[in-house]
Amino acid sequence: FPTHRVLKSKKRLRKRADPQQCHVCQKIFQKESQFKRHMLIHTGEKPFMCTHCGRGFNQKSALQIHMFKHSGQKPHKCPYCPQEFKKPSDLVRHIRVHTQERPYKCQTCHKSFSVKTSLTTHARTHLGYKAFKCQICLKSFSTPGSLKIHLRVHTGSRPFKCNQCELSFRTAKVLPEHKCLLCSKRFKKSSHLRQHVRTHTGEKPYQCNQCGLSVSSASNLKTHMSVHTGLKAHQCTTCGQYFGSNNTLKRHMTTHSDARPYMCPYCQKTFKTNPTCKKHIATHKSEINEQELELNGPVHPNVCQYCPKSFQKPSDLARHVRIHTGDKPFTCSRCGKSFSLKSTLVVHEKAHLQNKMFRCHICDIMYASKASLKVHMRLHTGAKPYKCSLCPMTFRASSHRKSHMATHMVMRTK
Repeated sequence: FPTHRVLKSKKRLRKRADPQQCHVCQKIFQKESQFKRHMLIHTGEKPFMCTHCGRGFNQKSALQIHMFKHSGQKPHKCPYCPQEFKKPSDLVRHIRVHTQERPYKCQTCHKSFSVKTSLTTHARTHLGYKAFKCQICLKSFSTPGSLKIHLRVHTGSRPFKCNQCELSFRTAKVLPEHKCLLCSKRFKKSSHLRQHVRTHTGEKPYQCNQCGLSVSSASNLKTHMSVHTGLKAHQCTTCGQYFGSNNTLKRHMTTHSDARPYMCPYCQKTFKTNPTCKKHIATHKSEINEQELELNGPVHPNVCQYCPKSFQKPSDLARHVRIHTGDKPFTCSRCGKSFSLKSTLVVHEKAHLQNKMFRCHICDIMYASKASLKVHMRLHTGAKPYKCSLCPMTFRASSHRKSHMATHMVMRTK
């Protein structure tokens, strides 16, 4: 005779063999408890109520997390930065920002994600199915949460307000993420913050497929591509002239306007462009530095804003700051590759003249030195031999690690 355990197992199998399908979004569930929990999303029923504020939730776990808002508890601390979290799962997701781990991979296109929900949402793009439709503009969404956030575009609702800078946001996710932890600068969009953080870390994730140049943003890559294509996509609406970048267009637009929005804090003189204003301010700083030298004796007056280092010459400081910002102002007129030092550009251009270029045998990109080719080859091999001694991050080049280490130095000095 079958034992009680076998009968129980067979009963479980019968339940599994009879899956239940949601009639709204066609999602299938093996367990009845999961199906019932899912249906609360569509019915809007919220049986779990907060005893403090009366807010309802469709899951008990969501209520438990909400209760932390009233208690103020954030027991889970990040080992890399000062941020704290209510849930251990939120901490795990956040740590991946530091480690760059992306464990969830799409089986269709092999794109990787740091969060499982991002993979689930992405996978629906391959299916082409979006069950949640906006009744105002008829736009469809893959998740009810995405629809809810979208509706705030129509209502103008920004329910998440920062108590430090008064900025308001449509989503709670952006609220803790709009401040740079390295310099405390704040941003309205998380995408702008991500791009800004790269000025500290030196990260350049966008690479040109023609010359191998890496840049910090998609817009910078688009601007760079005009070097190869010869196209100038940014047109002035006043005179019809075309420009290779949006920044160049903005500078040009000031010629049509009398506005002088940039003011010198020392003499209140106004300027049309920020670079012109900065150049003028530097003249005051040299006067102030001379006065300080007379009073205090010979010191290094040019202090880096990102780390404690100081320099006697402004030119030395300017070169040093590029380690933090990743700025490469010296561009080769032949291949479009940029460099942070003029001397490096001179060496590179000599290689063009002498026709001594080092070519990658995989993608045919050419480099001025064997060392540059060696670093490039790690793109193909995936090798990252340079490890940060303070966190798990690894890098293809020692210069990338050096830029990254500066972020730890900034956090220590704060």
